[in-house]
Amino acid sequence: MDLQTNSVSAAGGLVIPFTLDVRTSGTSPNFEDNLAISVVRRYEVSDEDPQPSYYMPSEVQGALDSVPNARSFGLADLYGAFVLVDGELQGRPTTRVRRVVDNLNQAPIASQESILRWCPEAIQSEQQTASNSATTPFGQGIQNPLNPYGCRLQTLWREVDMSLSRVDPFDFNLDIERLYWAPFASGAITFDEFDSLNLFLGHSERRPEPCVGNFSALASLPDSGLQVQFETNFVRNLTAGNSSIIESRPTPHAAYRESPAPMRIDSSLAVYEPNGINRYLPLPELREPYFVYRDETLIEQGCVVRSGSDTVNGLNSFTPYIISPWRNGLGRGAVQSGDAIEFVNGFWNNGNNYKLRSANAPDSFTEGLVGNIALPLLADFWTGCDSAELPAGNGYVAFGNNGWQISITLQSGAQPNFRVLSAGHPQFTNGTPELCVSPAGNRWEIARGGWVPNGGATASGDNSLYWMMFDFLKRPSVITSGFVDLYNPHRVPNGFADSRLGPFYLDPVSGALQLPFDVEPEFAFEVDPPLSLMPGGTSVAPQFRAAGFVDPDPWYWKEWVDEHANFYPAALDPQLKPDEINFPLDPFKAADAHIRKFDDRLIGGQSRNWWTHFYNRTVTSYVQDPNSLMELNYLSEYAAPGQGFTARDVRYINWRFLMSNNTEASPPVTPGIETFALSYRFEKVQ
Repeated sequence: MDLQTNSVSAAGGLVIPFTLDVRTSGTSPNFEDNLAISVVRRYEVSDEDPQPSYYMPSEVQGALDSVPNARSFGLADLYGAFVLVDGELQGRPTTRVRRVVDNLNQAPIASQESILRWCPEAIQSEQQTASNSATTPFGQGIQNPLNPYGCRLQTLWREVDMSLSRVDPFDFNLDIERLYWAPFASGAITFDEFDSLNLFLGHSERRPEPCVGNFSALASLPDSGLQVQFETNFVRNLTAGNSSIIESRPTPHAAYRESPAPMRIDSSLAVYEPNGINRYLPLPELREPYFVYRDETLIEQGCVVRSGSDTVNGLNSFTPYIISPWRNGLGRGAVQSGDAIEFVNGFWNNGNNYKLRSANAPDSFTEGLVGNIALPLLADFWTGCDSAELPAGNGYVAFGNNGWQISITLQSGAQPNFRVLSAGHPQFTNGTPELCVSPAGNRWEIARGGWVPNGGATASGDNSLYWMMFDFLKRPSVITSGFVDLYNPHRVPNGFADSRLGPFYLDPVSGALQLPFDVEPEFAFEVDPPLSLMPGGTSVAPQFRAAGFVDPDPWYWKEWVDEHANFYPAALDPQLKPDEINFPLDPFKAADAHIRKFDDRLIGGQSRNWWTHFYNRTVTSYVQDPNSLMELNYLSEYAAPGQGFTARDVRYINWRFLMSNNTEASPPVTPGIETFALSYRFEKVQ
């Protein structure tokens, strides 16, 4: 079979390349049989796919039209941290950036009137006030976690605490290369040495929000922070229908090069932040591969704030406010608003979860709709009880005199928790015996608080924000494409005159799929230059994912657009609904298509009691071989009980590239590709 390469002009003068087969004289009476389709990207321009489509009259801006057409607005083919250079798609260049969390370096808080607000605009109709989390330093040093009598302490930092963008992909997928802690600003640094420190890094299941109402001094979301059970603070996904079973949870990353690691506190090692005022000391060296913060490959979600609701039935008390770079359940980003084009933003939803069919019934399985790049960084510090026998040859028990500088995120109360801890203590003058806190005791599982020198107890958690300096390495890139409709990859209308372009196996009137039961697509892909020829020390890994049909009743659009008149203008409702026209080839949907919600709605008279997503009822995970997406054993993992999900139910497929730079070379080397082609043929199966 010969292949013929073609290109057609698209709206806006772009070129949409595609490759289709020229069928030889076959034995099948139907053109689709033995059809081979290739979806090719050449990376000459940012928008080369048919979204918008030259073949869709509604998506073409007429030369004489005086009103701009929102449907003709060019949509980039890819989302991620990448650059296009002379027809080559490259990962982002290697850079190193330093971010400092303290009272001098935190970026100013965004206005509550802007889309970048830090707090809900209002909670139960009361306007909210936000403040910088590091503005108010505490007037004494905090001993924990550098406690010679043992301590387990978890603390976190949100992206806004670290002055990172919420929407710029160049601020995602950050290797944490070095960490520096801040000794108490007004105290002298005294020499000390700890025998045994561990640090585990992960993404947090909790996102504290120190927001205050205009007529109240107390936190409006006091329960949004860390919980006293340490393990529940690492992000996880629960099993559908069983909240006592964890379906998936990334393993906490052992951060230090030595585990456990000793740590010397020496004033000669002090460095200063860019203003030359606040001092920082290094924590033990971190090991490679480094922990990747804001990891776009993470599928887990969370961050319910224990207030509000993600549904109308749940009587939501505030509207979503954490801006997302992605669609977050919306159909279009550019919509027609009268004679103008209006751009609409998506927002993460951290309200409590409620069931879709049972009004006001809690959903205990979803645990939040906030995804990877908005999850805080969680640090889990383990300090062992210091031994008088170590260091060898010069043993002594560490003094623990150097306090850590913190800020108080909210002055009117102790919550929400930015830290939780269990800490030991020496023998007190009142006769209280020494307490060593270690993994052998129950204080290591549940935060029980700490102590003050006179023997008084402190709370298990509070809103202390630890000053920290982060050295980030921008090494990996995640580059995501939109979903391709397998049966209409070139986005042509039903009944299109040139059947070589499609649609394939679709009823020309209804658009219903008419794929024979003994036919399935078989895939192959090609990268140029070949992956084996990437520069030494770099890598490019294509991955593929499948999705079912677009949900005709998308739950998030229904709750937050169609039935929530105050969030988006009612006139925009139809344009904001995901459908088969606006869903394909939109990378801003593919990037958050994995966000899921427990669905108890009746589907065909049967309760689904399974996951649904923003745009589709079923979305798979990524795999390396696209043919895995047609295997029954694989697809059955995503099937709702009694409803099934087979190769015939797969309507869309997308791909992404995981690129990694060689950071050891001088200068660092970034990989790139010039052409990518996904090919598939409809084959008869047994």
